[in-house]
Amino acid sequence: MKIQYIYPFDFSQTPIDVDLDNDFLKFEVGTKGYTDSNKFLVSLWHQMNTSIGPQNSPDRIPWAYFPGRYIGKKSHVLVLGFAQTSIGEVYIALSCKKKGDIDSIHFHKITGQFTYENKSTLNKLVFNACAKKNDTKLFLCTAYLDPNIKGIKISSYYTQQFQLYQSQDTYFILRFNVETIDKFEAEQIALELLYDFTAFLSVETNVYITFERYYISNESLNQLESTNQYFVNDYINDFPIKESWQLCISEYAIKFISDHIFALKRFEKRTELDRYFLSSCKHCQIAMGCEAQLGEQTIGVSPLTAFSLAKKNQKRKGENATSTMMSYLSALECVTATDANHETCPECGAIKYKIGNRVKLITSKYLGEHLGNIFYKLYGYRSKFLHAGRIATELNRVRIIPLLSDNSATNLIDATGFSVNVNGSCVTCSIKNIHEWTSYVLRCFYQEKILGRSEFLNVFNDGKPITFKEFPIKIYAPTPAAAKLLHKTFVPINISKNKTKLFIEKLKYLIKRSFKFNL
Repeated sequence: MKIQYIYPFDFSQTPIDVDLDNDFLKFEVGTKGYTDSNKFLVSLWHQMNTSIGPQNSPDRIPWAYFPGRYIGKKSHVLVLGFAQTSIGEVYIALSCKKKGDIDSIHFHKITGQFTYENKSTLNKLVFNACAKKNDTKLFLCTAYLDPNIKGIKISSYYTQQFQLYQSQDTYFILRFNVETIDKFEAEQIALELLYDFTAFLSVETNVYITFERYYISNESLNQLESTNQYFVNDYINDFPIKESWQLCISEYAIKFISDHIFALKRFEKRTELDRYFLSSCKHCQIAMGCEAQLGEQTIGVSPLTAFSLAKKNQKRKGENATSTMMSYLSALECVTATDANHETCPECGAIKYKIGNRVKLITSKYLGEHLGNIFYKLYGYRSKFLHAGRIATELNRVRIIPLLSDNSATNLIDATGFSVNVNGSCVTCSIKNIHEWTSYVLRCFYQEKILGRSEFLNVFNDGKPITFKEFPIKIYAPTPAAAKLLHKTFVPINISKNKTKLFIEKLKYLIKRSFKFNL
């Protein structure tokens, strides 16, 4: 079979023709399926790293990775690219008849020919890779998570699967084991687990959590003495906080993290339900990141609005707000994918996904019909942006100039959020509230659908419409800094003390004025 490659350091990009049957050294492999084949490949790279690493990188083979595929009459060939080894630069390809299998592996030396010793070495490496593809050992991953909020600390949680606790600075420390062939595979698997974990933890806590750095060590998770663990199972506004802004997770989160995130074996696939849920968590985490780009400091949150401080000059607020809302709605769309009952259009045969209805059903279930209708209308904004390129809210501005708009429910340019018409009334929702409603729905979803929880606290008053008719309205501060600012701005001052101060100031002014005139 004829294939081509381009030498990576050839700036002319001249294709070189080679024959797979005559120019390559071939070894039979015979793995079946993606899992078995990937285990072989990781094992082979480990064998090559430890045996034929080049002088400039003795413990790891550098790659010029150029993936490609050639389709033949009887089989197809997957080309991987160039590996720099102690026996020269080697071009490597795989051949198979069925996707996911590896029938054989092929090596081609770029300059010169393989010596007898080279062939013997490669034969031994392939043989050992097949024989030892299931040999693993434990490694410990230690990661530093960033809550992106000053003053927030995490409660300590110690289990057999993971440890989560506060560092001496602002970071959260996460430790967990990975079972792999070598440190390089451990780094890759740990990275994927960290993406899943931080996305889930962001939904669980309402805090935008990312990871700054992590490292792998040749250790295993040490068993620490259990301490008092604090849990917050149900909440809607604010964060799950106890004792001086100490962030908590739920008992359900402990079980989900242990059994559905860190219990996954190497190359083991997640269930469809787990996969869609964690994907929705990532959408929600992305939305939180976009929300942070709005440049607003939220100082208080009520059931239907948020109080924020923002810069006057916000030239890209509309785009950032639209991206944020779209990602929150995508999270709800994604989590309902397994429940989709698709219909086919009788005219064109295309699948009718009815995504807006799915979003309405899941939000109505956990938030009540009133908010379900609001989300259904918000989904209309998302569709306009995706299909017509229309930004959901016209918030871009250098200064406020009130104008009419044909794109909002108020018929005026929206100022702080997204306006929708629901049951004959106009409702304006802030990004912060959409954030909290979405994360609440996702928490309810995994606790019910994945962990089997059947009863929830009545945090939404039996799903009744949220109004401002009941006073006083509860306002929550989302951060320690916001709490101080909220207290300073909205809490009434001591009136009698203030009157005394004003009287003294006025008296000083009169005395000073009288003294001036006497002169």
